[in-house]
Amino acid sequence: MFAVFNEKHPLCSRKSIGIKELAREPLLTFKGSSCGMLVASNLMNSIKKTEEIKNIEARNIGTIIEMVREGIESAVIPNLAIPLNYSGICSVPIKPEIKRKIALAAQSLDNLSLSAKAFVEITEKFMEKFKTIS
Repeated sequence: MFAVFNEKHPLCSRKSIGIKELAREPLLTFKGSSCGMLVASNLMNSIKKTEEIKNIEARNIGTIIEMVREGIESAVIPNLAIPLNYSGICSVPIKPEIKRKIALAAQSLDNLSLSAKAFVEITEKFMEKFKTIS
């Protein structure tokens, strides 16, 4: 998970941001998603009063990124969801890291459709490549 800010935000120059400091920022999160719940629980664990959290929820990653780009709020989103070469935003790692596990599940890999097999293969290749750059 990374904090994402408008490119003019003062925290864009940082190499990382602590969760307590991030909790003071007004944030956009994914409504009803595991990412949103993960971020909210980390924020609540870092401060004493839940009413101190300034949080707005949205349902679409594109909406969140555009709102950040326009300077409306900041956000915490998965690294995989941050668009590459996207102007107007910056991403800053959160320390300590907020991590989540992603899994693919099937009753049997032998009985997958051709498209599902292709998806698994592409995902495996992507994850191997991603491990080398993260």
